[in-house]
Amino acid sequence: MNHRWASSVIAVSSEYGSVEWGAIQLLGAPDVYPNYGDIESSWSPGGWDDPDEYFELGYTHPIPINYIDIYETFGPGTVDSVYVKNPGTGLFELVYSATPQYAGDTATILHITFPMTTFPVSEIRVSLETAAVEGWNDFDAVGIGNDLPNSYSWSTGDTLATLNVSTSGTYSVSITNSIGCTSSSEPLEITVNPLPVVTIGSDMYTGVCSSSFLLSGGIPAGGTYNGIGVSNNEFDPTIGPGSYAIEYSYTDSNGCSSSASNQITVTDAPVTTLNSFQNICSDAAPFTLTGGSPTGGTYFGTGVSNGMFDPSIGSGTYQINYIFEDSLGCSTVADQQITVELCLGLSDDKLDRGIFCYPNPANEKVVVNTSLVEKFYTIEIFNSIGSKVYSESLQEINDTHSLEIDLHQFPAGSYILRVATEIGITNKKLMIEK
Repeated sequence: MNHRWASSVIAVSSEYGSVEWGAIQLLGAPDVYPNYGDIESSWSPGGWDDPDEYFELGYTHPIPINYIDIYETFGPGTVDSVYVKNPGTGLFELVYSATPQYAGDTATILHITFPMTTFPVSEIRVSLETAAVEGWNDFDAVGIGNDLPNSYSWSTGDTLATLNVSTSGTYSVSITNSIGCTSSSEPLEITVNPLPVVTIGSDMYTGVCSSSFLLSGGIPAGGTYNGIGVSNNEFDPTIGPGSYAIEYSYTDSNGCSSSASNQITVTDAPVTTLNSFQNICSDAAPFTLTGGSPTGGTYFGTGVSNGMFDPSIGSGTYQINYIFEDSLGCSTVADQQITVELCLGLSDDKLDRGIFCYPNPANEKVVVNTSLVEKFYTIEIFNSIGSKVYSESLQEINDTHSLEIDLHQFPAGSYILRVATEIGITNKKLMIEK
């Protein structure tokens, strides 16, 4: 035990005398205690029941302390607060506070304990509320110090202040303080319970577009999942691509806890692309769409059915979409435009030279003439947006090898005249003027 007695009076609110009942009577070890009475070898304030009395004392060879002993030898019970001075900040720090009250007609030691200071103490301040105890109030001495033990000896041979055990058994400790006094504890029976065996399962994989899902698979059941992206035992993949450590913790009925961990890998959405399409004629046959990547996706859009595009929907520009869904349920879409042109078939050169339409430009009528074929199967006229505005099916050609078409109902503009014969199909550009 390290103990100090006051060596100097730094400040005092008042004193009854300069020597007898003076503040110097607070220095050194007690010379009145255990006697009780209004004795001149103790300090007493200058007045009876004056408010806010105090004294400040100094100590040589300062040490960290965890107790203060105040010897009260007449009218005890007036101490309301005690402070120690921090040399680092120069400020007094409160270590004791109480409501003063009469403590009986006997000499008393007010033993104050508190956590060990982190600094050596060379000054203290004791504040009094003398009005709380009627009459004179005398103080004999004030001691400070620490009573921490100097050494430990456990039954296991360990010498630290704390002992961590991993096996069940009986344990005890002997403590020796700074002046050689030794005390031994009663034997303590300790039961060490095994930690629970906790598993979490294998690593998991999910896609960034997946919904939050409840984590499961931890054994024993009833534990708690923790980690980035985890809330209330649910994992939210929208935190983004990456690998995330997930911990499963479980505490058993003995309060023993253990944990296991795995990883959840969140993959990004697939990168889907679609190659561009070449322009296509309106009379082309339906064809299978290709160019989507990764393979295995689905095409959709106007004119698309079962992965095929049908140009017969007419001239114009259409959006073709390609959607791909990966094994984790994430899907993305790419798109391209396809243009259907009004081609109406490719003309045979010989047939094209052997069929004429005149006049061209035409006004009220146009004559289609040929000397190469015996039959016109159909004659059709399409306007500039690809809509069919005239159609006639024929079997035989007259002696003049010609057909006259009335154009009164057609507005001025650019048209395509399509002639289907027994030997092929040809297209003629027809201009109508009004």
